Amino acid sequence: MAVCGAAVVAGLLSGEPRGTCRPPGLGDPATEVRGLVLATPAGGTFPVWARDGLPPGCGSGIKAVHFPSEGDPGLRAGDWIQASADWLSPGGVGRTPVLRLRSPNRTDTSGLGPLLKWRGRMAGLRGLLQDRLRGRLGDRSGLAEALVLAERGGIPRESRDAFAGAGVAHLLAISGFHVGVLAGLILALTGWAGAGRRFRTRAVSGVLAAYVIFLGLPAAAVRATLLIALVGLARGLGREPHRVALLSTAFLLMLVVRPGFLGEVGFQLSFAGALALAMVTRPASAPHPTPRWLPRRLWGTTAGRWIHDGILAGVAATLATLPMAVWHFGRLPLLGIPATLALSPLAALAVPLVLATLAADLLVPPLGGLVALPTRFVLGGFEAVVGAVAGIPGAWFWAPREVGVLVASALVIGSVLPRVLAVSGPKARWTARAALLICILGMWPVVRTLRGAGVLEIVMLDVGQGDAIPIRTPAGRWILVDTGPARDGWDAGSALILPYLAGRGVPGLEAVILTHPDLDHLGGLSSVLAGIEVGMVMGGGTAAGKESLIGALETARREEVPWIRAEAGEVISLDGMELSILHPAPVSLGTGDSGTRPPPLEDANDRSVAMLVRYGEFTALLTGDAPVEVEERLLASGSLPGGGISLLKLGHHGSRTSTSSLLLDATHPRLALVSAGRGNRFGHPHPGVLGRLRTRGIPWWNTARDGGIRIVARPDGEFESLPVR
Repeated sequence: MAVCGAAVVAGLLSGEPRGTCRPPGLGDPATEVRGLVLATPAGGTFPVWARDGLPPGCGSGIKAVHFPSEGDPGLRAGDWIQASADWLSPGGVGRTPVLRLRSPNRTDTSGLGPLLKWRGRMAGLRGLLQDRLRGRLGDRSGLAEALVLAERGGIPRESRDAFAGAGVAHLLAISGFHVGVLAGLILALTGWAGAGRRFRTRAVSGVLAAYVIFLGLPAAAVRATLLIALVGLARGLGREPHRVALLSTAFLLMLVVRPGFLGEVGFQLSFAGALALAMVTRPASAPHPTPRWLPRRLWGTTAGRWIHDGILAGVAATLATLPMAVWHFGRLPLLGIPATLALSPLAALAVPLVLATLAADLLVPPLGGLVALPTRFVLGGFEAVVGAVAGIPGAWFWAPREVGVLVASALVIGSVLPRVLAVSGPKARWTARAALLICILGMWPVVRTLRGAGVLEIVMLDVGQGDAIPIRTPAGRWILVDTGPARDGWDAGSALILPYLAGRGVPGLEAVILTHPDLDHLGGLSSVLAGIEVGMVMGGGTAAGKESLIGALETARREEVPWIRAEAGEVISLDGMELSILHPAPVSLGTGDSGTRPPPLEDANDRSVAMLVRYGEFTALLTGDAPVEVEERLLASGSLPGGGISLLKLGHHGSRTSTSSLLLDATHPRLALVSAGRGNRFGHPHPGVLGRLRTRGIPWWNTARDGGIRIVARPDGEFESLPVR
């Protein structure tokens, strides 16, 4: 079982499960989508199930956004709709693809089968409960919906980030913990009513099965419910259940019924945590030696056993799920274990309170308002504690996937190898584990140093119609040129840039360089500045007439990041790499000819920052959205290398107003890069520009066609182009 499980996990992490949703890309032409709204929108994304109109594998597990026009009542859970839609976020590991719905129309259900109609009714019922919670709990309803209805769309982004930073995001997902709390509540109520053991067991199994079906079969809840049912079956047959055997049975049954479970992060985390619990906890009939850290007098009490089992379960489950959490989400919460132990009682109290609020509001509405008061108090305290933990300096940090692999290796080796080597005695076992752990951790700096040592990387991320170019110096320091677009509540900073940097193990950015103040280039700045340490921001132009640049200046001031004007002559030298600003030329901020007004501002693209990156014999020219007029100034200034360049980033996404024949003839680039959105309405890159490249035999990569692009360059001038993984 262990070998098979390891093989499954390894295969899962190295590839993509069959049926994975692979959206064509950002900014793709709209398509007609028909489907079901699964949760009433709360101002952000909401889950939808698309019956028609999407690529294979994209019917479920996607989110949508819709911004209703004035007078439009908006969408509700249970609505069957038909809408024009395009991709707002492409998704990826640990992230959900997001659709933008345009002018959705409600459709009748006459042509649907009974199963689909039933699914719509269940969604409508969940929407009714959402409305009740929002009416009684107000701004606390988002957390309540997550705890009992498995819908997290109502939780503000700041709160979700706080839960992730504190290492307790799992408390927001309907899992074994929530199912266990509900099962305990049912047992307590049926016991109070005087029901027999057999009836109580059946009541628990029946109610939990109905509950998880009502929620839409979330993986973790299905696992927990199935385990409870299997335990009841085993005891009904007069047999003491074997925990690992039951867990293996549940694992196989779920995959037989729905193989797509294997690709769900919740499924992986749920079984990893459950397996850890099964291995560290003992059956009630087994002998329980007194733990050394717990006073003997306390161990003999029920409270003492609860304290011990709770701490042991929390530590084991957190450690077991930590490698997968780092792999998928790129965060390493250092306070996850104590935070889970501290907040689990609050969550266990909040779940029955929310259920009681719903029941009271449905049965006796005046009583619902009274029950809602302590519920709001507990939920508010829950959020306050989470925010306090996440705000502790060093509570979490972005971590590369390799950290997850190392943690998993250390856990497996420390737990298994002493048994394999037949090491006896507690001191010998702990000595072996410590030595192995030291070896693994000691390899980490070596691995990180050797991986990419002595090479320069220029990465063009696929952010749709916009620019985001991380640059890695030969010694592993990073600069970010532009922060991608922002539109309709989505920005490339939080959705794409930060996860990519986290996956690469980037602790901070030396600088963020903004080529010009258009939203397709600085839309993600706020998220980047809030999510990672930034040494400084460099930008060209002035703020006059550009609200986006004014907002960027305010963001930098709020995050206490210094802002430096990018002007020709500025040079950033790091680890053998030299980044030179070639444009714009310095401008006077004086009063101008009239003596009363500053000089008029040029077009934003005219003041786009152009820069030359040099590493030994390798050179790259990054031009932002600079037009032909700027290119002519660069050629006239003599600042471009005379012997040609290695790499050219086409100006203005390959627009016909950039990348002139004069520039190409003067620079002779060996490779050109284009950052453009698929099916963008501007027609970028322009066929005339591509024709100029083709005529001169210059190959090019286009994010709209090829996805993200990674250039790895050596100081001898040789380089290779690779897709971003």
